[in-house]
Amino acid sequence: MDGSTLSAKDEGAGDMAGTERPAAEKPKDVLTRQQLIDKVRAYHPRVKSELLGAAYDFAKTHHGEQMRDSGDAYYSHPVEVASLLADVKLDEITIVAGLLHDVVEDTEIDIGDV
Repeated sequence: MDGSTLSAKDEGAGDMAGTERPAAEKPKDVLTRQQLIDKVRAYHPRVKSELLGAAYDFAKTHHGEQMRDSGDAYYSHPVEVASLLADVKLDEITIVAGLLHDVVEDTEIDIGDV
């Protein structure tokens, strides 16, 4: 994607638009802001929790109500990336990059706004 507005299919309309999802395909749980901070704090006690929290909130806010074709909230992917980065005990700047990596590509936000 080039950062332009998402098409209806990209916004989650796809083939499943207006249909109930089978039980086996319910959206996955997404780490909350605090769960992600706690996960990082477990190996990095002096983590800049305000920075991580702000990046989480920014990504969630700017992805808004976008849904993936799977039915998952669009921001679930950046949060999952951030969780994987925390699994390998990376620093908060790298985790912030994981949280924000789709914002410029998939929303109206410009890199200067990040």
